[in-house]
Parts: sequence; structure tokens; C-alpha cells
Amino acid sequence: MSTAPSNHLGFVIIGAMKCGTTSLFDFLAAHPDVCAPQNKEPHYFTRGYKMPAAYYRRLFRHREEGQLCGEASPTYSWVQRFPETAARIATDAPDVRLIFLIRDPLERVQSQLRHRQLVGNLNPHLETAIRQPELWERSSYQATMNAYLEHFDRNRIHVADLADLTNPDQLADVLAHLGLAAGPLEPLALPESNASADRQAIPGPIGRIASTPVGSIVRDLIPRSLVSRLKRPFERPTATPTGDTAAPSAAVTKDELRRYAPDECARVEAEYAAVRRDFLAGD
Repeated sequence: MSTAPSNHLGFVIIGAMKCGTTSLFDFLAAHPDVCAPQNKEPHYFTRGYKMPAAYYRRLFRHREEGQLCGEASPTYSWVQRFPETAARIATDAPDVRLIFLIRDPLERVQSQLRHRQLVGNLNPHLETAIRQPELWERSSYQATMNAYLEHFDRNRIHVADLADLTNPDQLADVLAHLGLAAGPLEPLALPESNASADRQAIPGPIGRIASTPVGSIVRDLIPRSLVSRLKRPFERPTATPTGDTAAPSAAVTKDELRRYAPDECARVEAEYAAVRRDFLAGD
């Protein structure tokens, strides 16, 4: 357990996975008043919470006077797997501001299936792959909001939809939530980061190591650009869920999602609509 509060922490992008967290992190990291760690996803409050608090503070060792420290770990919104996360953040960083990104939930599931192809962790049987509980838990946006609202005032959580973040006004709202000036980043534009359409698969063992605290330490020591180059010798062609070799653009369709998991599709789409209605202006 953490031995000291993370008072340095100003904001956290809590997810959801495959909803643009890397792009928004890169956008905020470019702000002169933000101190962002080299390791964008430390997963400290989920997978790394047994590590010393000094390790987490060290991620922001290059912070300059007046800068706001922040990070982005998509596992923080996976409240079914890590139910203690919201309480941990609230205890260790009581003044933190949160950003929760959402996306059309079926598109998010499609993107996660593609991600699992890339890390070599996709079940070869399509129906089995689609019915994995993790896919649907990470699209359960209402469950995430309910968990965080138990520990944070509503005004500390900013919800944004990936589909809206191409609008400069929406990015300005994110900056306003964090108390950051928009001026230095005009014209506001969200970078396209971590796009997987042209990437190849990474062998499973490497992907599993990357998701451990050891992987977090390595990513803190090695620049992100160098990590990408180091991965290339290990990349291999991806495979479709039927087991056949396919182009990297191969994807499960929404019709296939609805065919094999109709109840889950209906549930997450209803949660998505409810979160948009309750937390996004104009819905």
C-alpha cells in the first residue's frame, strides 16, 4: 500500500481504454504548464499500488515551479477489476481533477479487439473473443462514473466524448477544467496518437511484461520514441479471430458484436446514452 499521499498530482485521465487517452495525454503534455511523465501509463493506483510512493513521485521529478502534474492510466476506469482505485486516488490525491473519456461503446470494443490482436492475446474463436467480460466491463461507462462519484464531487470529474474532441471548444473545456490557459496551444488540435491501424502484432510475453510494474519502470527509463523502435524487430503479422493471416486493418464488425453478444451491446449502449445525457452539455 502507498505510504504517502500523492499531493503533487493535479489531474488524471482515468480512461476508458481505446477512447483517445493517449491523444489527450499528448495534447496536455505539450502545454507549458503541465508536467507529464515519460511513462504515460504508470497504472500506479491499480497494478502498481504496492510500489513505494517515492517511485510514483519520481515520475514527475522534472517538474518545474507552477507546473501541473498529470498522467493517464486506462485501468483506472476498469472498476470491476480494480474496485479500490477511486478510493485510493481520493485518499492519496484529494485535490486531483479527473478526466473520463468515453466513446461509442461498440467502436471501443472493436478497437480493443484490434489491440488484443496486436499484443497476441486474442482468442482465435470469434464468438469466444467477443464474449470476454473485460470487453464489456471497459465499455460500462455508467459503472465507472458511479464508482468515482462515491469519492469525488461531480465538479471534479470532466467527461468528454472522443467524437467531440476534434472540436476546439471541447478541448478548451478540458483545459478550463484543469485551470490551464488555452492560449499557448492555439489553434487547439488533438493529435492522433497510438493509432493501431498500421501496426503489427507484438508477441504475447512482451505485451504481458509491459503491463506489469517492471514494464512501467522500463518505460520510465526509456524514451517513448526508442520503445517504438525496440518493438519493431519483434512485430509479426496479425491474425483474424478465425485464425487466418490477415491485413492489419481486419476488424470485427458491429453486426458480429450484436450477433454474439446482443444483451451486452444493448446494456453498454444504454449506459453510454445515460452518461452522455447526465454529464455532457447539450445532450
